Amino acid sequence: MNRLKPFLKGVAAAAVMSAAISFQAFAARIAFSDPSAEAGSEVAVSMKITAGENESINSSNVMLSYDPQSLQFIEGTGATGDAGSIRVVGEAQGANSTELVFSLKFKALKPGTTKISVSTQEIYNRDGGLVNVDQEGSSSIT
Repeated sequence: MNRLKPFLKGVAAAAVMSAAISFQAFAARIAFSDPSAEAGSEVAVSMKITAGENESINSSNVMLSYDPQSLQFIEGTGATGDAGSIRVVGEAQGANSTELVFSLKFKALKPGTTKISVSTQEIYNRDGGLVNVDQEGSSSIT
């Protein structure tokens, strides 16, 4: 019986941990458009953060990186930055928002293909909890 107690405690602890893992923060995704532009012209990139099923998004703080030799950041929704790094911050308009959409404008500096990628991100739900982002996209600009 003395050997059985530690085993049962271990099984109980594993069951509690398993239940806790199954109730993690919901998953979200960050997706981008993949536009094309002529060198010297402006190009618009859309970034969309979408909540998981039956959930909402309250706010976001996303850092993006890009090649400043290929693109020049002009302006964007909730966006500030330059020289290869942009911070995009936003808040939902309603309590049950399921997505945040941002528009970013760049000038294409040279021909070729370049990327805009997520460096870091913090997405929060309506309760202030950190949201697990299970898919971070990137934008490929030609």
